[in-house]
Amino acid sequence: EDEDEDEDEDEDEDEDEDEDGFDATGADFVGEDTLVRRMKTAIDRTPPLTQGFLGASIACTVGAFAMNQNQWPKILELDWDKVLMRFQWWRPFTQFLFYGPLDLSYGLTLQFVWQYMSQLEKVHHKEPEQFVLMWTCGAVLLLGAYYATSMPPQNLGHNLACFLVYVWARTFEGHDVNFMDMFTIRSELMPWFLAIQTLLLEGEFPYMDLFGIAVGHIYYVLYASKKLPVPKFMTSFFQNSEYFRSRYAKVRDDYGEEEGQ
Repeated sequence: EDEDEDEDEDEDEDEDEDEDGFDATGADFVGEDTLVRRMKTAIDRTPPLTQGFLGASIACTVGAFAMNQNQWPKILELDWDKVLMRFQWWRPFTQFLFYGPLDLSYGLTLQFVWQYMSQLEKVHHKEPEQFVLMWTCGAVLLLGAYYATSMPPQNLGHNLACFLVYVWARTFEGHDVNFMDMFTIRSELMPWFLAIQTLLLEGEFPYMDLFGIAVGHIYYVLYASKKLPVPKFMTSFFQNSEYFRSRYAKVRDDYGEEEGQ
């Protein structure tokens, strides 16, 4: 009986050792270059307005996938009659959140928008109101053009992306852009390169790309000539917002700045 008890105790000790050997915590993975960690870092480093915009797009798209057979909800589509007659003011904004149904193409497009939109917001981290004015100007010009031409609004999100790329290209003019580690092009040529890519790979005239480029050029001319003054209430809002000040403080070191500068 004593031998049986000793064997049972030895087995219990072995089990405890095995459990201890596989006792992994989150601390064991600190420093690991995992996909989850890289995604978390990217999210944390994304400035707040870009984060909110893309988060809204993801929420609406996932919701459409789960509850509307992966089709963009009618309640979110741009319908000028319902905007003007029924005061459904959210429709012009929510149409910009549409980048196609939830699939691989949506994910790639969202990554594309995130790359250029977040960089532009970071550039204006000291004056985020200028970024808001840029985004609003582009959206208003695109909406006005669509209203005047009666074009279907499904491509507004793509047009906005092309607008952002053009403004980014002018902002970082003169820089080299590495394209998939195959070749480099000048940043100011990037919008035209993407338009040619649409023509060659998709076999259709890149009118959406050119539409966004045209609106981007109009904005940049107005911005460069200082004909787009920022409303004072907008400046005051960002200056007095502790939340936005703390969020933008996280991206200052992207430009070699220390907190408090």
